[in-house]
Amino acid sequence: MSENLIVTQDDTRILIRSELLDKIACPDCKSPLSQDAGSLRCSGCNVGFPVIADGRLPILHSADSEFAKIDVAWSMPKSTGKKRKSYRQKRLLPQTDVTNYSKPDRQYFLNQVQGEWILNVGSGEPNDTLAQNWANLDIFPHENCDVVGDAHWLPFRDGSFGAVTSDSVLEHVRRPFDMAAEMVRVLKPGGLLWCSVPFAHPIHADPDDYFRYSPEGLKMLFHECDVIRVGPTRGPISAIAHFAERAAEAMLPGKAGFAARWLTAWAIQPFKYLDPRLLKRDPNCACSFFILLKKR
Repeated sequence: MSENLIVTQDDTRILIRSELLDKIACPDCKSPLSQDAGSLRCSGCNVGFPVIADGRLPILHSADSEFAKIDVAWSMPKSTGKKRKSYRQKRLLPQTDVTNYSKPDRQYFLNQVQGEWILNVGSGEPNDTLAQNWANLDIFPHENCDVVGDAHWLPFRDGSFGAVTSDSVLEHVRRPFDMAAEMVRVLKPGGLLWCSVPFAHPIHADPDDYFRYSPEGLKMLFHECDVIRVGPTRGPISAIAHFAERAAEAMLPGKAGFAARWLTAWAIQPFKYLDPRLLKRDPNCACSFFILLKKR
């Protein structure tokens, strides 16, 4: 992995992959950034941006972003050698997706973009994408993040990525058309874009939850791109399971409610294997959808 190491006069180091450093830009005016005493500075509007975690993680939030003020004292935690468990894993709840129905379509996308730089918008903490040609962006700093920024103002140059991917993020942004436009902007002509979103799912604030999407809604969001494939990712039993779990927990107070949820989740789990058969008969009877597009 190639890196760009700068030692400034105050012995502060900026240690960012050089390929990534060439792609980042001011989130507001999109001008290139230059190194300035352990930080990055916009060559256009002269705004400075901190680089935290021992000079490895740039904080590139727009001044208009609701997340602009974050803790710049964050540092990378020491590795314990153990992968962080998800909410469901910690509570011994069954996994939500047992069939990986859209896996062949996802693999097709990954095969087509081999060798390209891929931007992962909204990377999340558990999904450790360690490939050298991936750039993980999220709104808060964490171990699985290369750049901190807001998807409404992506801090990258125009056409700087060969592929863009985003999984279960569009429902959490206030202005999805702006995020969609930004994802297309940073994609080079002919580049591929993968996006998955929920359709029938309980509200899950992370930190907020605003929208749900149908296949036609996804096409409308990315109307400037050509659709290659669009289809379901999970079926109706998965949707029923989500709501049944929440309903069971709401019926009883405290730990009794969670026990009801746990029992309901495991009771429904075997029926999720019916989802592929149901989706083949009616692909619109889905819990969530994906879309794969090509930039014109």
